[in-house]
Amino acid sequence: MKIEIRKAEATEEDIELLTSLRMKMRAEREEVPPPADLAKFREQVRTYFAESLSRGSFISFLLFADGKEAACSGLCIERHPPSYSDPEGFLGYITNMFTLKEFRGNGFARLLLDEIRKEAKKHHCSKLMLNASRMGRPLYEKYGFKEVSGEMVFPLS
Repeated sequence: MKIEIRKAEATEEDIELLTSLRMKMRAEREEVPPPADLAKFREQVRTYFAESLSRGSFISFLLFADGKEAACSGLCIERHPPSYSDPEGFLGYITNMFTLKEFRGNGFARLLLDEIRKEAKKHHCSKLMLNASRMGRPLYEKYGFKEVSGEMVFPLS
């Protein structure tokens, strides 16, 4: 199987591909019902990719197997106030990690994690964070991610 991984660009083709893959991922993984206006939600996803890819605040990789779209990943670069343990304050947040069902079990997620890791280092990130699905958790643990407690969330809606 010939594997190609490339960084997504803010082109119409890449934006549409990322949008399509995200919609498939959300349909498979969401634990809440889809919004009543799914077309509007799709447009919000599309707008996010168009804007964030253009700004460089979201960096995405697309993986093709034998020329077919197979998987994607994404890295949000965040900057927080510096701390003693992180004087530069850059954090990488992994999101949009998804492999189509027919391509699972081929190690594609690990290949994408390697790309994300290299990219995060280029951006001086001190650490990578993510919110793991039940299915993804074993992969991330094997890769070396550790669960860190102490994060708290306050929903605003």
